[in-house]
Amino acid sequence: LPIWVLRISAMASNKSSSSDSVICQTASFFAVSICFSKITGMPIQIAKVREFKGHTQAIYTMCIGSEPGSFFSAGADGRIAEWSVEKTDGVLFAKPELPVYSLYVRENIMLSGTSTGQIIVFDIADRSMIKTLQFHHSAIFDINCFNNQFLVVHENGYFSVFDSAFNLLQDIRISQESLRKILIVGHHIYISGREGIIWKMNENYELTEQIKADDITEFSMALHDESNLLLTGGRSAKLKIWRNSEM
Repeated sequence: LPIWVLRISAMASNKSSSSDSVICQTASFFAVSICFSKITGMPIQIAKVREFKGHTQAIYTMCIGSEPGSFFSAGADGRIAEWSVEKTDGVLFAKPELPVYSLYVRENIMLSGTSTGQIIVFDIADRSMIKTLQFHHSAIFDINCFNNQFLVVHENGYFSVFDSAFNLLQDIRISQESLRKILIVGHHIYISGREGIIWKMNENYELTEQIKADDITEFSMALHDESNLLLTGGRSAKLKIWRNSEM
């Protein structure tokens, strides 16, 4: 399955334009682009710049690499591929032999979350495996970092926190259903899940708010920095816009 690099140009009312390139893996990106156009009032143009092929099954996750212009991808074929935005030929970085649902890169370390709950830690420079962690035996759908601590959400509804030495610090069951996405906004942590709920935490990992965003799974969240708006989307095929102050 391919990965695309798209160039987006936003045309302001004074006819001046700005453009940027983004990497996307699904058609849902176009919905975000349309939403951006409605928020800003500026029409946009999208052009495919480059296409990357190599994965043999669905791509579940991508993340920016540690080197400028590099990124990683992984999915159902159990392979982690490394790419450069300037080249269409990728390199096999690792082969966990398990579906990989999440990737996270911090400096020279990569964490990958698998379908069986393993977190495989890699040294990017040495292209070697450092450690394998297992807190639960259910899929890991997202990994993030907050205050130098790693955050993980599991299919079984648990939210785990561990430090840079890979010691487990917190293991909290937030839901009886799966948790899907972590979003960091300032000193707050947002977590979405299968119930269509978004949970809000403070910097001490205490739940402070519960927002009913939809009736079914919320797969993704994103912050539009300039407008300070949050975007949420999921299985209902609805993209919702929230003011940050409302959440």
